[in-house]
Amino acid sequence: MVHTVIDKELVKRYIVEFRRRDFSDVKRRELKVEFIKGKAICIVGPRRVGKTYFLYSLMMNLENQLYVDFEHPVFYNVSPRDIIHIIDSYFELYPERKNLYVFLDEVQAVEDWERIVRYLLDRGFYVAVTGSSSRLMSHEIATHLRGRSITYYLLTLSFREALNFKNIEHKGENFYLNYSKIKGLISEYLKYGGYPEVILYDVKERVLKEYLNLIIRRDIIERYNIRNKHLINELIYFAINNYSRYISYDSLLKLFKQRLNVTKRTIINYLSYFEDSMLFFFLRRFEPSIKSRIVSPRKIYLIDTGFGIFGNKSISRDMENA
Repeated sequence: MVHTVIDKELVKRYIVEFRRRDFSDVKRRELKVEFIKGKAICIVGPRRVGKTYFLYSLMMNLENQLYVDFEHPVFYNVSPRDIIHIIDSYFELYPERKNLYVFLDEVQAVEDWERIVRYLLDRGFYVAVTGSSSRLMSHEIATHLRGRSITYYLLTLSFREALNFKNIEHKGENFYLNYSKIKGLISEYLKYGGYPEVILYDVKERVLKEYLNLIIRRDIIERYNIRNKHLINELIYFAINNYSRYISYDSLLKLFKQRLNVTKRTIINYLSYFEDSMLFFFLRRFEPSIKSRIVSPRKIYLIDTGFGIFGNKSISRDMENA
């Protein structure tokens, strides 16, 4: 890839225009973040949970902040060396600013992006990063920084956050005044889950279907170069129909072996891909013996109850999963 020197005038225009943006409508999340010098804040989570908007919420009350979206045309094909010019552009505009907070969005778009983060940390800046793609899972960001980061997980909305996004007051006497709205949202939340766009818009099933297909295609099949797409789809369909239930590798092998000629190792690998993509997660049953705990069945949970609409929905399993 050919790198060109970044245009500092374009960078300055980007900085000034971004600082004029109105963030008053950005909803705050319950996740609390503490900035520490020498440590990058890594915001990780599934696709489409609002990681970029979470960065916006962190910036709302900061005067000395710089936000860099590496998918913005100004920053196409930037190299780690260009971060020096970006920082210089900021201080040429605002020379009096100290204790700069730098927010790096979609860092996976830059080759050797870890060097950028380390450079910023070494200069004494506060740094927050996020990103996700089929090339770099968001939870892998912290791994690349090797001990120089603190990871915060941003998931889909909690029910309390969903109330906030829908502007439904629920504290004190408002709980009784808005009781019917709250009750209605509970049913909606358990059925369609807590993705921000799903909470806010009416085309819920269509949005969830697009999310599910995107995760399967980009974060599982393309990322891991899966050739047995039929098995992937069968396993996902099985998981969606059996969330909040115990599963075991042996039971899955027995179910799929004769029809799909699959090995136990393949099933183990595919389930780990599901967990890495943050589509599902698994919990082991507690056993006093570590050996028993390792071999015991695990419960499978959806990252969001909304995906359950594509399988066998159950209100009791929704409540456990939520």
